[in-house]
Amino acid sequence: MSDVVGQKNLAYIAIKKASDEVENAARHEWATSVFDQIPLTNRREIKSVAINKAQEEKRHVLSVRAREKKQADVQIADLGVIWGANTR
Repeated sequence: MSDVVGQKNLAYIAIKKASDEVENAARHEWATSVFDQIPLTNRREIKSVAINKAQEEKRHVLSVRAREKKQADVQIADLGVIWGANTR
């Protein structure tokens, strides 16, 4: 949200404070009320930026997991067994 309206915007401050006090219903209502006063175009941009950031974070997490995933151990095949050769 701060990317769109800035950190000094009243709506940003209200939402930040509400997120710090999850149990405070009055703060939540205040934040919702102030957010609803932001022009619709800004709210749409906030949504778009948030979605893009979430998708970017998801891609990052998936790429980190893929790099960290343990690769299966490679075993050398016994060609004599595969081709049916006698092993004496």
